[in-house]
Amino acid sequence: MENNCNGCTRLEKTSLGWFFGPVGAVILMLIIGCATLVWLMEPRLKEVSMTLWQAVYYGAILFLVWNLVALIALFISSKVSLMSIWGWKIVSGSFGIAFRFARLVGCHEKISQAAIQFSNYIFKKKKIKLHANEILILVPHCIQKDTCGLKVTIDTQNCKRCGQCNVGDLAAIEKEMGVEVAIVTGGTLARKRVKEARPKAILAIACERDLISGIRDVFPIPVFGVLNNRPFGPCVNTNVDIDEVKAAIHEFLIEEK
Repeated sequence: MENNCNGCTRLEKTSLGWFFGPVGAVILMLIIGCATLVWLMEPRLKEVSMTLWQAVYYGAILFLVWNLVALIALFISSKVSLMSIWGWKIVSGSFGIAFRFARLVGCHEKISQAAIQFSNYIFKKKKIKLHANEILILVPHCIQKDTCGLKVTIDTQNCKRCGQCNVGDLAAIEKEMGVEVAIVTGGTLARKRVKEARPKAILAIACERDLISGIRDVFPIPVFGVLNNRPFGPCVNTNVDIDEVKAAIHEFLIEEK
């Protein structure tokens, strides 16, 4: 959750239980719902044809096993495969349902933060290693000081490095590490930059809502999320821990010799 500290905002890590609990509950309810539906269909299907009933019965079991294997592959496999992608879709869809309920009781921020941690865990689990030119760093325009008139959304290197916001730090990372940094004004432009750059992985800096939305929008491109800090509230003069950004890049960057 967000804790105020001398007028600033810090985002602390949330227990993954906030993600696994609601998502697991949704998956369990879906399994129970499907099992109940099959049970209710049994008498009518048997009246029509025993073969039809057996096809539905064994088909339901096969579908359940398929999804179970997909979930296991998502969690334990170090490679991206058809099964792990399907497992991600199951988790992502279940999260969408759980998130809607969470909004009703006011705990959606905790679930969102935990979901981002889970996404990062899966990212690391796949042991993705890429060259700098295969990585895109997406940054919201609110990272730029609101009184600055420089067009850094066009080219990050337009920054004059005055030190009043993190744009200079990110421009330095872009120049030193060779990764592309794109400062965008919204989801539409972000998707356009992703389409143009065609990266193999994205490091995204944003708030919980935009990170969750972005992770789902660009799937199956892997996204590593870094939460921003909002000392003046959302969408204005935000900042980010640059050391955390550098550490995240090194997680999946092939160091050039």
